[in-house]
Amino acid sequence: MSTRDTATDGHHVLVVPAPRLEAFVLERTRHYDDSFVSTDAAFVHAHITLLAP
Repeated sequence: MSTRDTATDGHHVLVVPAPRLEAFVLERTRHYDDSFVSTDAAFVHAHITLLAP
């Protein structure tokens, strides 16, 4: 029997928007692969992603 707490298993993700970089990141994304550009106006292309177990 496992002693791990299944309620705390998994990962947490924190996405921190970087609005001052949005135009730059959007331009670079379009340059390399336009299919990665989201059509959702609320989506933030320029962000920092923090992952934690």
